[in-house]
Amino acid sequence: MRNGLRTFERQLRALSRKRGLPTPAHRPPSRNGVLPSRSYASVSAADLQFGQPLHETHPHLLKPGELTPGITALEYAQRRSRLASKLPKNGVAILAASELKYRSGPVFYKFHQDSDFFYLTGTMNDPSLSSG
Repeated sequence: MRNGLRTFERQLRALSRKRGLPTPAHRPPSRNGVLPSRSYASVSAADLQFGQPLHETHPHLLKPGELTPGITALEYAQRRSRLASKLPKNGVAILAASELKYRSGPVFYKFHQDSDFFYLTGTMNDPSLSSG
């Protein structure tokens, strides 16, 4: 979580500089350990470059309620419900997303989600687990 926040702050500062807006100054915690409030310039969520696209960040790609183009969150939920209805009583299905595949050392291939996991969840993020 902390690294994600740092990435977000770096992107926010870069966008603020690019647009000529004031950038938030780094302020260390006060003596009582509480972080002072920060003031950020307004940046559209569509300008941020991380995570799976959503309607709020990519309205040109996704309609309201869609997780992926043409498929709503409700449809993904219905797919998982159909799977759950086929399980034995008190049965559980645990679905794992694809893992990162390494070429050599720290170099890895571009992430490609497992087709079955994607069909049931609509998520392209890694690593992920789903149960139902």
